Amino acid sequence: MAEPDLIYKITILNLLSKSDIPMTGPQISSFLVDGGYTDYFTGQDQLAALQERGLIIEKEEEGAPTYQLTAAGAETLYLLHDRITPAIEEDTRNFFEEQQLSMRQNHTITAAYDGVPGGGYLVHLKLTQDGNTLIDLNLHVMSREQAEVMCMNFRVRYEDVYESLMDTLVQ
Repeated sequence: MAEPDLIYKITILNLLSKSDIPMTGPQISSFLVDGGYTDYFTGQDQLAALQERGLIIEKEEEGAPTYQLTAAGAETLYLLHDRITPAIEEDTRNFFEEQQLSMRQNHTITAAYDGVPGGGYLVHLKLTQDGNTLIDLNLHVMSREQAEVMCMNFRVRYEDVYESLMDTLVQ
């Protein structure tokens, strides 16, 4: 049973190494289960074992735990790269082609609003890339319509917002 466990662990390390954003447990489990590698519980056991050995780190991001490769994990993957078959590489590539856009939107762009006692709405806009926060804004607006438009525009035009802020604040 040691060989399959090693393959599962290396597959998870490879998956995390190919992702430009931290991944959630359900995303990793989806890859393992939907790809026919193993069942959900074995996948969770492998995640826990990798974390215990310091090969991956769990972080809290937007209220959900995410996983990232550590330096030790990257080194381990490098040493065992010959265990990653072309089929695993193909599955990984296909997974990211299918999932990357929704993963990026779910984990790097946050746009939400809350009602404020006394009137108005507080709009929360956040952009993270590679685990680094690029924008974290909280803006007060008077109407729900304004809050909704700001959230929608930020999700679609976050790059323009970032560039504009940088131009304004750096000059």
